[in-house]
Amino acid sequence: MYGTIKVMIKRKEVAMFFEVRQNQKKLLDFMEAYPNDSSYNIIKLYEMTGKVDIELLKNSVNQCLAQAEAFKVNFLNCGEYYLQQYEEDRIMEVQIEEVSSYQAVMEYCRKRRDTPFSVYEWPLCEFKIFLCENRKVYLLIAVSHLIADAYSAYLLLDKFRKKYNQEEEKLQENKKIPATFRLEGKKQKKEAAKLFFEQELGENRNLETPEIKQRRSKEGCLIGECKSFYLTENRTEEIRQWCKEHKVTIFQFFLAIYGILVGRLTGREECIIGIPLAGRMNAKEKEILGYMVNTLPMRLELNPKLNLEALTKLAGRKMFQLMKYQKWDFEEIGTDYMGMPNQVLTYHKDKLQLQLKGCETKE
Repeated sequence: MYGTIKVMIKRKEVAMFFEVRQNQKKLLDFMEAYPNDSSYNIIKLYEMTGKVDIELLKNSVNQCLAQAEAFKVNFLNCGEYYLQQYEEDRIMEVQIEEVSSYQAVMEYCRKRRDTPFSVYEWPLCEFKIFLCENRKVYLLIAVSHLIADAYSAYLLLDKFRKKYNQEEEKLQENKKIPATFRLEGKKQKKEAAKLFFEQELGENRNLETPEIKQRRSKEGCLIGECKSFYLTENRTEEIRQWCKEHKVTIFQFFLAIYGILVGRLTGREECIIGIPLAGRMNAKEKEILGYMVNTLPMRLELNPKLNLEALTKLAGRKMFQLMKYQKWDFEEIGTDYMGMPNQVLTYHKDKLQLQLKGCETKE
């Protein structure tokens, strides 16, 4: 259970200390090992044209930041364990800066992207509005993954939109202890979870794919290239229609395709893929800004006798079974598997859009 460790009163500010969640501990261990790696910086930049109300935009962002508990924390390394420090009176505000060009904006964003947040100091985020001479406005959102996940990004942008567009929001119930830090998973028997993973993952005790190796520089940063490609509108529509006809989801389709790709790259007849799961199993949790994602291993058999439809449906069945255990920390279940998958498939159903009245916004 996650609860308050102690309360300290300092200069009329109340500091509350909480145990970190297991998924946060893994990230903290990684950041300790690779302090110069900025892979877990979440960076978004939005360009706005048209009639942008700068004062309203600033106030909308600041109100959302003031209400979000996740933006009031930093972490403490206590040797054998970590603590999360929360101070309710901390106020995070968006900064406004005038710049001469779009290139100046991009230069700042690249530096922010490549600079890891110091997780032991507050704040673990940065919000900035750039006023450009070309009459365009840019909103930079930079957050450490330790305090927010992709689902949180959707929530945050939705809150920005509602504040700016002056839409009504449901009033949230006041809580004595920040909900971000006192979530509890669905109570399940550990033995049942252990049995599930042992049956699903098979006899290979090493969950890493040895053919896929990470290379790092002396500073601990990953060495490699980022490859991107985009599907045409026609191909995208073909995929949607195929999924509709075969009654499978888009994620199931790409999970199967990714499995085929890994199989061809490695020559293996099965692969272990890390699947990030939201970890939000009720309506209350779905309204919380914070880091709740949990990555679990899934084994996908690449039987050459299976056609794409059969493989896609197999991937879907395994995915839905895995979702039942998304609250469990795999390393605490008690299995003797080594490591975790060194390949992860992440899928975002929708773009992280920010639609504001009177102006056009694009990411």
